[in-house]
Amino acid sequence: MTIENKTRTPSTINITSVAKYVVRSWRIFPIPGWKVETIEFTNEEMKEQFDSLNADIKTLEKNASISQQEIDKLSSQYKRVNRLLEQTKNELKRATKEAKRAVQVERELRSTQRSLETTRKELRRSDSNVATLRRQGVELKASKTRVDLQLTALQAQHKGETKKWADQKKEREAQIALLGRDLDQAQKRNHQLKVAFSLLPLMSEIPYGQNSLSQKTGLGFSQQEREISHPAMYTEPQSYERPSLNTPLGVVRSLCLSKERTNVSKSQDACAFEYRNGRLFIGVADGVSTSHRQSEWAHRCVRSVLADNPYHAYKQQQKSHEGNAATFLELEPESTRWMAQAATGRKSDATLMRIDAGRDKVVLQRRGDVWAAAWNASSKEWRVVLSPSSEDGTMAVSSDEALEFTDELTITKPSRLLLMTDGLNPTDQVGFNLLWEKMNEEDPNEFEAWLQKALAGTTFAEDDVTVVAVDFTKEEG
Repeated sequence: MTIENKTRTPSTINITSVAKYVVRSWRIFPIPGWKVETIEFTNEEMKEQFDSLNADIKTLEKNASISQQEIDKLSSQYKRVNRLLEQTKNELKRATKEAKRAVQVERELRSTQRSLETTRKELRRSDSNVATLRRQGVELKASKTRVDLQLTALQAQHKGETKKWADQKKEREAQIALLGRDLDQAQKRNHQLKVAFSLLPLMSEIPYGQNSLSQKTGLGFSQQEREISHPAMYTEPQSYERPSLNTPLGVVRSLCLSKERTNVSKSQDACAFEYRNGRLFIGVADGVSTSHRQSEWAHRCVRSVLADNPYHAYKQQQKSHEGNAATFLELEPESTRWMAQAATGRKSDATLMRIDAGRDKVVLQRRGDVWAAAWNASSKEWRVVLSPSSEDGTMAVSSDEALEFTDELTITKPSRLLLMTDGLNPTDQVGFNLLWEKMNEEDPNEFEAWLQKALAGTTFAEDDVTVVAVDFTKEEG
């Protein structure tokens, strides 16, 4: 059931400040025991009523505003109170904690006092101990000083012992290394000795073979009683040699020099002479420097021409020279042995002159540029009978070829004869006379003075020089 009460909308003049129109609408559902009454108001009543209500509303709004201000003030005060309350609570909590802490501190204080008293007692005992410890500290300090001194001494001793041990170790290592080298050298030496003693039977076939073997091994082998060619090979250094020979046909004197001027055994020249069955044989050779074993070959050449049949003797020397090419190979140092092996098959070369002098004539045979001059008693002057030749200068006797002389000359036996290799100046009459005079000088001091002057000048070129002087007027006896 619905009850509605509507009023007409009043005019603008009649509208109050409360409302412009009023619509009342009720919807009442049928509920047992309820009564509905309808009250109607007039416009004046309504206006009065609204004005009264409006005045009440203003009053209430004013009161509400005042109340709201009071509420805001109270709210602010409430907040401040809450903050103060919170601070108070916090302060209370802190005070409570501090109170509890004070109780704890008081208990700790009492405990600390008891501990302090105990500590004081301990301190008094400690003072006594400290005094004892101080005395012990002084003693320990003194002991430490003694120990430090002992330690320093021990360290110095240890350092010395260490250095001594290191020195001994180094010395032992050096000794071991030396023993190793000595053992190695001893083994090499033993091998050398075996090789050397196996070579001894061959030494008679080699000019100055014993000297050569001694020089290569350092052993002092007994020398052959007589070597028939000069100068001596592989001997102690000497500046020159003056071998000579007195024969019924005449006196032979010679001078051998090397270009080193300090060790004549290094000369590549050779000479030899022998008197046999009324004949005087002389050989002079100049080894070619570019060939192999040139000094040994020069000695072999002059030895071969001393025989009655020089061609046969030459073949024998040639065969021996070839057969002994590798004789000393095992005695060469390992580092240079390959050089000796490479040179083993090379030939040897030398220029050569042979003199066969009898009672009335002299036969000169030559290959190469060894030359000769004879004294003519009637004209009292020197005459070059075989002169050095630039054409023949390169010709030589080779160990791989048969012996062949390119020049042969027979002359009446002169009173004086000079045979020379190259390297002699001057070759005029004055030079020959001075050379002959000094070759026959008996006083060794006079000869030495002349030779040193000649070596300092131009008499001898810087080359190996061999001179043989034969005086056919000074027969033996």
